[in-house]
Amino acid sequence: VEGRWRVRPVPEPARYTAAVAEAVRRMRAGDLRKVVLARTLELEADRAPDLPAVLSRLARRDPTGHTFALPTAPGRSLLGASPELLLSRTGDRVVANPLAGSTPRSPDLAEDVRRAARLLDSPKDLHEHAVVVADIRAALEPWCEELEIPERPGLVRTAGMWHLSTTVTGTLRDPRPTSLE
Repeated sequence: VEGRWRVRPVPEPARYTAAVAEAVRRMRAGDLRKVVLARTLELEADRAPDLPAVLSRLARRDPTGHTFALPTAPGRSLLGASPELLLSRTGDRVVANPLAGSTPRSPDLAEDVRRAARLLDSPKDLHEHAVVVADIRAALEPWCEELEIPERPGLVRTAGMWHLSTTVTGTLRDPRPTSLE
């Protein structure tokens, strides 16, 4: 990408570290079941970036992922790429593909296979994944007349990670809600 970028982590690293420590404390105390803490990099440039080129590069990094650009304000866009499908809707069908429970890939094929197998049998990761799937079920059930949720997760791989994955499909009730609802 041409030009100079000014990069600002949000939240700043010390604040993020404190948030992680607080989340761990609250989970141990039983106040929380699941926490997802996000970090963002805000980038500014003296001139507008070539968004199609940036999106193309993101999509090439993980061709099976979901790459997006969303204008958020004049001259501002949210760009991203994720292996996780939050929600897709076509007619009366909805699909969500939550990913939770992950382990790094290995360049050694035998070790990579072992890591994937361990992930599929990890009580900690299976529990984490089950919590997310239960939340997806709770969010979609009021809107769906039918939900199909496999009993056990499968695996999704990216260039750097293995993720536990469950594809949740549903048939919407009438009247059909909007995707944002």
